[in-house]
Amino acid sequence: MTNAQVARHSGSSPGARTGIKSLPMRLLGSMVLLTLVLMAGCVRRYEITLANQRKITTHGKPKVDKKLGTVRYKDVEGHVHVIPLFTIQEIAPH
Repeated sequence: MTNAQVARHSGSSPGARTGIKSLPMRLLGSMVLLTLVLMAGCVRRYEITLANQRKITTHGKPKVDKKLGTVRYKDVEGHVHVIPLFTIQEIAPH
């Protein structure tokens, strides 16, 4: 039996039997994968609450340097700041 006869007999196309995906399915799969990769790179915001109850929203997770007693963070505008650790009451995801 030839491939064409088998395809007619089984009621499916040769591509379906061999596992070859159609172009729209490949495109959809690629788009889903790209979306997941882009979302994984999203930067989370954190909120630093100071001892005087002032709140600072950061872009990305603040870096704590216990040796120096400081916290380095980037604000939502992209500027880097360093503040003393003793002035911080809490660091939490926003």
